[in-house]
Order: sequence, then C-alpha cells, then structure tokens
Amino acid sequence: MRTFDASLAGLGGCPFAPHATGNIDIEDCVFMLESMGLHTGIDIDSLLALRADVEAWLPGEAFSGAIARAGLPKHFRRAAA
Repeated sequence: MRTFDASLAGLGGCPFAPHATGNIDIEDCVFMLESMGLHTGIDIDSLLALRADVEAWLPGEAFSGAIARAGLPKHFRRAAA
C-alpha cells in the first residue's frame, strides 16, 4: 500500500450509515506508521498544532484520536527518510 485515507481528528463519516463513528484520524495513523519505521513525510507536531486550531474553530464538534488526548510518548522517534 502506498496511500491511506484518513481525516484530521477523525472528522467526517459516512452519509449512508446513520450514526457512523467517523474516519480514522490522521494523527493516530501517522503515529502508528512512523512507530513501525515507515517514513510518512508528515510533521506530526505540525499536524497536532493544526488539529488544536480546528478544535478551536469548531466548538462542540466530536473529535477522535488518542495521540491528541495523550500526547506523543516520550520514547517516540520519527522514522528516517
């Protein structure tokens, strides 16, 4: 695979599935791939900062994602390019 579909903060969902939980959030996806040694080319710190901005712009919206809530683990190392 070379392409993954994800969304910032897991926003979105399926218009055909009532009460769909949303999409996989890109922050957790990038963290997982980088932790596995796969270089994504995505700056996760900038991604988390953007997410914080979007959360401020959309108060009351449901956001998902573990990394945004817990923060990056102290042992986290980005994959080499």
